[in-house]
Amino acid sequence: MASDGGFLNHALDEDGSEMTRNETVVNPNSEITFRPSRRASRTENKRTHPSYFCPACNAQCKATVFRRHTQKCCPDIESAVGKEAWMTEDMDLIMVKAQKHANEMLEEMKRLAFTDGARMSHAEVAQTLNVTELRVKNALRLHSKSIPLNNDTTPVEVIFENEDILVVNKPPYLRTHPIHRHTGTSLINRCISHLGGKECYIVHRLDMDTSGVILFVKNPLLTRGFAEQFMTREAKKTYLALCVGVLPLGKEEVQAFEVNAPISSCNKCKEGRAVSFATDDLEAKESRTTFDFFSWKKDDELAIDSLPTERARGVSILLEGTENTNVEKKNESGSWNPISVAALVLASPKTGRTHQIRVHLAHAGLPILGDMLYGPHARWVVPRCDAWSDDSTSKPRYKWSADKPKGKWAKDGLDLDRQALHAYRLEVTHPLTNERLSFEAPLPDDMKKALDVLGIDY
Repeated sequence: MASDGGFLNHALDEDGSEMTRNETVVNPNSEITFRPSRRASRTENKRTHPSYFCPACNAQCKATVFRRHTQKCCPDIESAVGKEAWMTEDMDLIMVKAQKHANEMLEEMKRLAFTDGARMSHAEVAQTLNVTELRVKNALRLHSKSIPLNNDTTPVEVIFENEDILVVNKPPYLRTHPIHRHTGTSLINRCISHLGGKECYIVHRLDMDTSGVILFVKNPLLTRGFAEQFMTREAKKTYLALCVGVLPLGKEEVQAFEVNAPISSCNKCKEGRAVSFATDDLEAKESRTTFDFFSWKKDDELAIDSLPTERARGVSILLEGTENTNVEKKNESGSWNPISVAALVLASPKTGRTHQIRVHLAHAGLPILGDMLYGPHARWVVPRCDAWSDDSTSKPRYKWSADKPKGKWAKDGLDLDRQALHAYRLEVTHPLTNERLSFEAPLPDDMKKALDVLGIDY
């Protein structure tokens, strides 16, 4: 016998007919009481007490708190509805008036922000219409989301595809997503066209000039499961970087090394990031990357005079069979013994900071070829480290691009217009099947050509 208060899916009436679970009946010959299920109660509550969406911010509210919400969120809508309509408590009438005013205000916001000569800022639009800046931001954001993304019929290089995910090889010089929804020319626009106009979802990104493997989710129910893996670092990403500089600690036998150096904003270039060990730097965040040499070539002609002349702080050699060794190795005189090399390096970020791989490699003395912010030819923006504070960097040149390579670096194939960084491998776990998935993207042609010119195996 079921205990009092138990919920049964169904029961039979005295005449043998089945009673629904929403009926409450007390059998005089039994202590069993059939009560409505919690789901049925919630369904009934939604039917008798429906919710309404705010036309300004799309928040869901009960009728009893709808007016109070509009007074805080969008006073202009509360005023436009009028006292008489509010007194009737007729939500159909109230919603018609509220939506009409919201539509009229949205048209004015769009006209002022986008189509009336010089574009106005959110603050200027808010001041003109006598509403809050947050009101303008919310309205224009909802309007933007209602615009479908444009299709870009340029084909994509598909690495893997099934009913849940789409994995492609992103080419360089292409954004992962568009700057505005009404513009195209991004990777997701091409993926939408590939899927016949169906939407797909972004769970991670690559910089515009970085090529390689990237995953999009087709099943919206799996978006959160994949996205959380990138936030918690469960997803494993491996990059290939073509670097030019010196071997860490000046040792030819080094096969792997680690950079454990905090990354902060750069005081010489607002677009850049920099290593900072300053204890009073509140922006500095813990950052760690491990590197393995795929192949490298010693070449004294590759020396770059802007590279550090001392050991970079936070760089340590990783020995086989150990997690980390933080010992310094110098020659007998105790001075730095730089060995100039060009190298293809495997990079595995353990944290997720902006430009992390690029900053850490530059800090270690192996900047990425072609990197306009941190590369071997960009002397005007460097990590904030004593080893880099020579006279040549004390007066930075504030301009977007670095000097064009000269001499050997001007050779065809080495004058890249982007950083030679490629997302080589991606490993994730399927949220439903718990299967570990691994995808690899082949190197792009520009990096292959540069490797051939430098004589490096890949």
